[in-house]
Amino acid sequence: MFAWLLLVPLALLAILWTVLRLRRRAAARAEAGDGPVADDSPADQPLPPPPKPLGILAQAVNLACGDDAAAIATQLPGLPRPGLHPSLRDRDGLPVLAAFQKDLETSLVEDQLSGGTGRRPIQEHLRALALLEPVALGLFEAAALQLPPLPEVEERVVAGLRRRIGSAPDDAASVHVLVILPQDMPSALRDAAGAWLRELAADVGLDPRRSTFEVVAAADAGDVWQRVQGLSAGQAVPADAWHLLLASASLIGERGVQALAAQGRLASGSHIEGVVPGEGAAGVLLRPHGATLPQDAEEAGVGLLAIQRQQAAGGVTPRQAAQSSAGLLEGVLASTTTPAADVAMVLTDADQRPSRSVEAAVAAANTCPELDPATQCPALGNASGCLGHVAPLALIALAAAAAREADAPVAVLSVEAVGMRHAALLGRADAIDESLSSDAGPGPDVAA
Repeated sequence: MFAWLLLVPLALLAILWTVLRLRRRAAARAEAGDGPVADDSPADQPLPPPPKPLGILAQAVNLACGDDAAAIATQLPGLPRPGLHPSLRDRDGLPVLAAFQKDLETSLVEDQLSGGTGRRPIQEHLRALALLEPVALGLFEAAALQLPPLPEVEERVVAGLRRRIGSAPDDAASVHVLVILPQDMPSALRDAAGAWLRELAADVGLDPRRSTFEVVAAADAGDVWQRVQGLSAGQAVPADAWHLLLASASLIGERGVQALAAQGRLASGSHIEGVVPGEGAAGVLLRPHGATLPQDAEEAGVGLLAIQRQQAAGGVTPRQAAQSSAGLLEGVLASTTTPAADVAMVLTDADQRPSRSVEAAVAAANTCPELDPATQCPALGNASGCLGHVAPLALIALAAAAAREADAPVAVLSVEAVGMRHAALLGRADAIDESLSSDAGPGPDVAA
């Protein structure tokens, strides 16, 4: 109680004081005509070739703090913080803080999947898949509606039944569905979930002839960021297909809470650097450079323009960590020649941990000093809790919705992955193929 009532408010006040001090210092330098040192300025460094944007055709989220990406992005600073769970307890028998959906129904998912695995899935896995269902349905439908129609095939009557003769042509537009599930989920359950999702896709009209499915496991957010960066770098297989990325996870259950406690990562009154258990699902429909245009070209107007990463050095002060993350954000802006003044928002996945919240807030203030840190630099983790490998897709989905609403670039900073930091820029990309040369490469993979 002492820590939550005294130390956490003091940490938040320290963050605000630091941000305001940095903004005053930047304003003073501007008035005095003092620019940054040439060696530290991204403008003085040779710029890399422009990256190939990934068009974001659709996005969807289902989190404890809501299921409307645009609403969450704009209302995030005022959303309620996680509260005490009514039944989950820590090792001392005390209730734990958790971000969860109160009325999540898992019985239908259990009925669908239990038969294929021969055993009842644990609560955390059931909740993860139940959260994933509406996200998957929405994006399957979006893909089915936006894919160009297939040419009509010949129909014949064979043995009294009307049958379609023919298949999708080799050059028909297709979508590759990548489902990212928790690493501790049994392989049998992952396989059953993949078959279940294929049925859902067919039910909403996504033709099985033009869709492929892949189900993988992820350990943390770093695994997902690496996959997204690979798509941005043109490492997609197949290269000319759309890519539908889905991720879900839940720590809301006895097993999830006890696992965090055993690792020393559970938030408590005596451990303010612990994480708050959360749950959620997120997904994005991506169109790589050179892939088929959607039927509604307006939906391709927002894209993932650049993505970079760097190692997070250990044993550094909070100020050094913030400066390093600010340099990463500046590098992303420089790779797309986007002025910091044009950025409408810096969205992060920082949570209540002072180390993460201070680093993210100061990095955002250093990079975009004109933004209001209270409303234009929101932290998703404050409302959603720990999302694990779902956080990257959730950030991209929220940032895409915010960029579309504001018609301006939105920057993303991820401090969730252990030992790694990621930054991305999303914004208008209406003429992806026309504005970039065919030999333009992706943004660099920055090392610390």
